[in-house]
Amino acid sequence: MAPSLSFSISSSSINFDNLNNANSYTNTKSTVLTTSTNACNGYVVRLFKTDVLISSANPLHTINDFSGGSYVSPANWASSTGFGYTSDDPLIQGVNKFSPPTCAGGGVAPCYAPISPSAPGDIVADNTSLVTGTPIINQTFTITYRVTTLSTQPAGKYSTALVYTIIPQY
Repeated sequence: MAPSLSFSISSSSINFDNLNNANSYTNTKSTVLTTSTNACNGYVVRLFKTDVLISSANPLHTINDFSGGSYVSPANWASSTGFGYTSDDPLIQGVNKFSPPTCAGGGVAPCYAPISPSAPGDIVADNTSLVTGTPIINQTFTITYRVTTLSTQPAGKYSTALVYTIIPQY
C-alpha cells in the first residue's frame, strides 16, 4: 500500500474580538486540525509562530506570550496575560499535558502554554499508535488560542503567522 497523508485546518486565519472592559480584555478562538494517514507509526503535528502579536497601527505595540506556563509545564490561565493555546489532544507523546487534574502551579484544566517562537515548534497533537490494517481517518483535534491583555494595552488589530507542520511517522 502506498503511503498516504492528508491534513486540513478549519480556517487559515483567526480574528479575535475587540478586547475591552466588556470581555475582560480576553478572547478565545479555535482551529480544528483533521488528519488521515496510513503511516505505520501515526503522526505528529507541530506549531510555531513567526513573531509576537504586533499591532498593524504601530509595530511598537505588541502582545507578548502567555506568561503563566510553558510547553513543558502548561498552566491554568488564572490572572495571566499574553497569547497562548491549549490542545484537546488527551495524550501528547503519551503525556496528558493540557487536561491533567491540576495544571502547573495549581488550578484546574484546561492548561495553556505559549506558542513556540521557532521552528520546528512544539507538538500540539499526535497519534503515535501502531497503524496496522485500518488507517487513521479524519481524526480531529482542536487547538484553542487565547489572548488576554491589561486594560492599558493600545486597542487595534494585532497579528502574527502561525505555522503548522504534520510529520507522518513511518
